[in-house]
Amino acid sequence: MARPVRWFGIAVAAVITGACVTGSRAVSVFGRPVAISPVRDARATPLTGELIAVSAESLWVLGDTGLGALPLGGVDHVSVRRHSFTAGRALAWALVGAAVTGGALSAACSSVEGAECGEVFPGVALSWALWGGLAAASVDASSKLRIDAAGWDSLRAYARFPQGIPDGVDRRALRAAAAVPPGRKRP
Repeated sequence: MARPVRWFGIAVAAVITGACVTGSRAVSVFGRPVAISPVRDARATPLTGELIAVSAESLWVLGDTGLGALPLGGVDHVSVRRHSFTAGRALAWALVGAAVTGGALSAACSSVEGAECGEVFPGVALSWALWGGLAAASVDASSKLRIDAAGWDSLRAYARFPQGIPDGVDRRALRAAAAVPPGRKRP
């Protein structure tokens, strides 16, 4: 009886370990979502959208109102969303792990004659909550990146066009990632 349970545990661990943290098999060709905060004394409002390109003097962002360029001198910092696996998703996985593991261990414990199993589920759930909370804080922190003037060049890695907008690209024709219907090839 112990042998099949052990192999099942190994199989579950292998599947969970092999899962990608972002939950996506494809790498997006689009730029990362950014929130640009203007310098404090500027009259510009914060801008959010997809990072299109970074030039020597401007940030190009595709927002709700279209493509816009902001001069780097007017930007205090840029917040980049590196991946979408946030604290909420990590806590959801911890809840699933607590329920499945706690339920399985409680069931296994109850199969032993004379065993007191009342503390198994709460103990397992508490352990999952502790480690899940720590992991959620770490994952959430890794999903955000704040870049200021000293690191403008590092923003290029998160842009749709890391080397700048190519000549001949119709800037009015650029569309946000959400505008591409699912199942269609992206331009």
